[in-house]
Amino acid sequence: MNYLDLPLDSTIKYDIVCLHKSDHQYSMPFHKHTGFELELYISGDINLITDKLTYHMEPGFLTLIPPGVWHRTMTVHDVIPYERIVLNLKPNVIDQLSTSETNLADCFYVNGKNDINILKLDAQQMSTYVSLCHQLIPIIDASDYGSDIKRKALIAQIMLIANTASPFNRPDKKNMIPSLIKQITEFVDLNLSGDLTLSAFSSHFFLTSAYINRYFKSYMGLPLHTYIIEKRLELAKELLANGQSVSDTCIQCGFGNYSHFIRTFKAHVGVSPGHYHL
Repeated sequence: MNYLDLPLDSTIKYDIVCLHKSDHQYSMPFHKHTGFELELYISGDINLITDKLTYHMEPGFLTLIPPGVWHRTMTVHDVIPYERIVLNLKPNVIDQLSTSETNLADCFYVNGKNDINILKLDAQQMSTYVSLCHQLIPIIDASDYGSDIKRKALIAQIMLIANTASPFNRPDKKNMIPSLIKQITEFVDLNLSGDLTLSAFSSHFFLTSAYINRYFKSYMGLPLHTYIIEKRLELAKELLANGQSVSDTCIQCGFGNYSHFIRTFKAHVGVSPGHYHL
């Protein structure tokens, strides 16, 4: 599989997706996945963006993105093609390959935090990683004898590289996220139950609402209102999974209008809040 038609919410319905792609211009909207994502950067002038950081990517960088983490990549200049290998795995795939002694998902959680981990592969690791992915791509959908064993063996080897490669910690590598973007996302996180209208942002930052919305969208790739809704729905799912009532969840997530909360939740999640479970 070397093509993936993603829906607007970037939900991936397949257990395993592996793509080797190249583009001169690329700008993925801010999104998240329900599974794990590994992306090996081979070439290109690329920035990796989350709501907490922006890093310039270099050949050999392997980013490990756990479920639910907002991110996007975009080309800075299009002189050099943006070439990468992307591997998406549902949690059950990694669970089945892990053992009581070796949890292959460990590499996604740096110091126990649910955030992006950036590794630096050496030349040998990079060559091996690319070779394994190239062997995996043509047999992802295969059903002939032994193909399932081959898939598991290849993915296990890929995940072992991800768990043994050196973390990227060069001291001169700076987080390039603009201060205003960081302040906006922090303001959202601190006020999910309160007023997050554009006028509230304007009053807090002493900037026009039009400027804030335009600036956020140009950098993140989606409107500020959409980002707020998604963050509120993340909190709603967490509260519902912990036993909160639908009405209390509606209030704590800042929706205000109960019927609006029900409609929005069902439209984005696929089920009503009363029927949601992890």
